[in-house]
Amino acid sequence: LYNTDMADNIKSMKLYHQVGRVFNEISALGIKDSDPLDVSVLSAFDQYHYLGTDAVDEAIRALEIHPEMEVIEIGGGIGGPSRHLAFTSGCHMTALELQPDLNSVASKLTVRCNLQDRVKHICGDILDELTDNKQ
Repeated sequence: LYNTDMADNIKSMKLYHQVGRVFNEISALGIKDSDPLDVSVLSAFDQYHYLGTDAVDEAIRALEIHPEMEVIEIGGGIGGPSRHLAFTSGCHMTALELQPDLNSVASKLTVRCNLQDRVKHICGDILDELTDNKQ
């Protein structure tokens, strides 16, 4: 059963601290804030999950993801897996993220990687989408 009070509490939680630290990592490499980014460089520190891009590459192989596919990532974080999927396979990604700060960072990084035509970031709650569509 969907509990709206619990969902509202989750939305207000800060599940990740120092969201902007990725910009510190980029800066430490000597890359300026206005410089474009290479996905392969960014992938070293934008994957908020175990096994990094190896896990994403395995998903691409196992699911046979290709350029004509549209893929959704629920809980997109700062967008690392979505960018890697789009860059590596050529697919079109939609990354849904609950937290506005993560979604904002994800969007900025995607633009700097010039992948905004392949990766769309949406700030929202999948449970809202599911319950809205049931009515």
